Amino acid sequence: LTALTVDAARARVADALATARLQGSEWLDGVTDPVLDAELRALDDGVLRPLAEAELRRALYPLGIDDGSRLPYSPELLANLSVGYASGPLDVELSWQYVDEQYGSGDNSVPIAGSGNAIWSGLIPSYNVTDLTGSYAVNKQLKVFAAVKNLADERYIAGLRQGIYAGPERALEIGAKYTF
Repeated sequence: LTALTVDAARARVADALATARLQGSEWLDGVTDPVLDAELRALDDGVLRPLAEAELRRALYPLGIDDGSRLPYSPELLANLSVGYASGPLDVELSWQYVDEQYGSGDNSVPIAGSGNAIWSGLIPSYNVTDLTGSYAVNKQLKVFAAVKNLADERYIAGLRQGIYAGPERALEIGAKYTF
């Protein structure tokens, strides 16, 4: 009997998510101007690649289920900015991501609360993360790469499921690719 009740509840939630009201817009911009593109390519015979992307959205439950509340884990604003530079065998990119505040549950409660293995709720604050990546082609067969994720070592809450999940701290990743 418990399994049937849980399955029925999951079906109602899935149906509610399928009919959620989504409103918003997206914006993506890269360098497409031929004059500006030529000027950027002239930088020491390298190529500068700026890219900006933003998404503004409002995802709401349909009426009758938490009556117009925002969907959990649905930030209203997401933004990504990056700039890359490539010259010969070298390729580097600096990227920044902004995630707006978001609720951890459908009731849109503000204080972070919960206990034990229950689903926690509350308003997750907005955060920024900056990453730096790069690669160098040593020769036609060997390419080495590295990345510093969360360059500023930003402390943030990534989620609230069965407790507070912290976002990943600064991390260094290194590797190599060899093609036979």
